[in-house]
Formats: sequence, C-alpha cells, structure tokens
Amino acid sequence: MNKGFVKFLSCFIPSSKARKAFRTKYSPNITQEQNPHIDNLADVHGFKNCYIHPTSQIIGVENLSMGENCWIGGNLNMTASKAGIKFGHNVIIAWNCNFITRSHNYKSDKCLPYDRGNICRPIEIEDCVWIGIGAMILGGVKIEKGAIVGAGSVVTKSVPKCAIVAGNPAKIVGWRDEEVFDRLYAEGKFEVLSKIDTSKDYEIIENKFKPFLKP
Repeated sequence: MNKGFVKFLSCFIPSSKARKAFRTKYSPNITQEQNPHIDNLADVHGFKNCYIHPTSQIIGVENLSMGENCWIGGNLNMTASKAGIKFGHNVIIAWNCNFITRSHNYKSDKCLPYDRGNICRPIEIEDCVWIGIGAMILGGVKIEKGAIVGAGSVVTKSVPKCAIVAGNPAKIVGWRDEEVFDRLYAEGKFEVLSKIDTSKDYEIIENKFKPFLKP
C-alpha cells in the first residue's frame, strides 16, 4: 500500500501501540534505519519462510513477488517499478546487490541528457538461483533455474538454466551439472535458507598456501 494511505488508515486505530504496529507492517519501504527493531524485512512485507536482512531497501515492494525459502543479504537496493520483480523459490542473494527495473529515456528529442519519462522492464529470478556479492541485475533480465551469478557481475542479458556468469557485462564462464541439479531439484533437496548460519565456515576449505606452510 501507498505510505501516505497507510498513515491515513492508521489514524482510525485508537491504540498508539497498535497504530505503530499497523504502520510498520504495511508501509511499503521500511528499512532498519526507520525502525531499528526490525530483524527480518520478509516478515514485515509478508513473505513466508524467507529472510531479508534489515539493512536492505526495497522501493516498490508492492511490485515484488517472492516464493518460499529465499534469503537476501544486507545492503540490497531494489527498485521494483510497475514492470515488477519476481523471485522463485530457494533463491539466495548475497550482500550489496542491486536490482533495477527502471531506466531513463536518453533517446528523447525534448531535452538532455534524458527526459522525465521512465523505461520499465521486469526482472525474473527462477528457482534455486544464487547471486553473488555486489552483483547488479538490470531490467529485462530473466535468470533461469539453477544459474549462478558471480560476485560483482553486471547482468544485462538473460541467463540460461544452470549457467555460471561473471563479469561486466556478465558472460557465461561455466555450467553447473544439469543432471545433478535436476535430480536434487526433483528430490526436493533444498537448504533451509532462512536458517543459514553464516558465522560458520564451510567444511570444505580451499587452502592454496598449505604446501608452503611450516609443519
């Protein structure tokens, strides 16, 4: 709902505590800076079994749809225009990512560098996609099932199923094992992303310096 409309409706709630709770739940662009007591923005916006870090900012949350069991890290900036952003299930997005569905009309014949019109294109992220830290996803992009977007990538074109892309602009640099992916997907072998403990190191640690270390 529109932020002003939410504030208007809350005026009819007599209890100040209930009024504050109503505004917190239904205001469209809440961040932790606006409400330091927020632990999970997914709860605020009504996304089930998902986690969105409280430092993330979503503009136009009413144009965002999200499946279950998604995890979004901190400092995310998302601008969801009327074109919309759609997430599937089991999507994981690392810190400092940007999703932008809106750009300016630089081809205008009225003024420079662009006019006030906006070009809006949707973004769709299918199931089991992993987007690395600092990536930027632009409007008109569809990232298909099982794809991986490398850290710092700028994705300007759609990404096929199980592809691994990296760079600026992002290009295909490898592929996941699609047969393994399809088997795990069919068996429902999904990590519970909303309960990930990022404080623990993974059991497999690559150490290229080990041969040079003293015993």
